[in-house]
Amino acid sequence: QRVLAEHVDLIDTLSDRDTLAALPSGSLGRAYHRFVYAESLTAEGLADASDAGHGYDFKDPHLRQVRQGAGQLD
Repeated sequence: QRVLAEHVDLIDTLSDRDTLAALPSGSLGRAYHRFVYAESLTAEGLADASDAGHGYDFKDPHLRQVRQGAGQLD
């Protein structure tokens, strides 16, 4: 709810190495950090890969907002 209310840019959030590395051990964010940096992935690359070949039309405004934050909608 906070992400939607504050229009948080998820790509920026998921690209912030320092913040992710500072999260508690065992947290989802810390596990994400460990995974993407061990595999040399980026948040942008993951977002692009998740969209490859899909022509989804996000009519729900909350889904559109999240996708737009990932740079996927106009």
